[in-house]
Amino acid sequence: MLFKRILVIDHVEKFRDALVTILFVEGYHAIGAGSFTEAMDMLKKREFNMVIMEFEKFTNAECSSFLSWVKRYKPGVLVIIMGDQPSLKYKDQSLEEIVDGYVWKPLQIEDVRRIIGFVRSTADHASEMSVKTLQDSLN
Repeated sequence: MLFKRILVIDHVEKFRDALVTILFVEGYHAIGAGSFTEAMDMLKKREFNMVIMEFEKFTNAECSSFLSWVKRYKPGVLVIIMGDQPSLKYKDQSLEEIVDGYVWKPLQIEDVRRIIGFVRSTADHASEMSVKTLQDSLN
């Protein structure tokens, strides 16, 4: 798999643009979206290998709906969620079953490099990857 196209979803434009820029510098083609609706439109029009999405500013229903849509219509797309630890603890635990990993905010450049490297190295075995394994790799 050519691992080059990443969709970044964050409602804060400044943060979204910063992450897109970092990914570009790291050699990836990244595009930002400010909402799940915008992200779904982009996913319908273009092929992406990965989605890195903000988590805490969206409701459980919004997250579940979007993640279910991605897994149903774009099953090869890996999904990484980012948020702070308290917000992730209060989200629906079943979401862990449909994401490929997560990372805590605030993100550091090394976190971004490790998460992409980890997912890249396991892309052919994505079904074997677990949220715990990914988080352990970031510690």
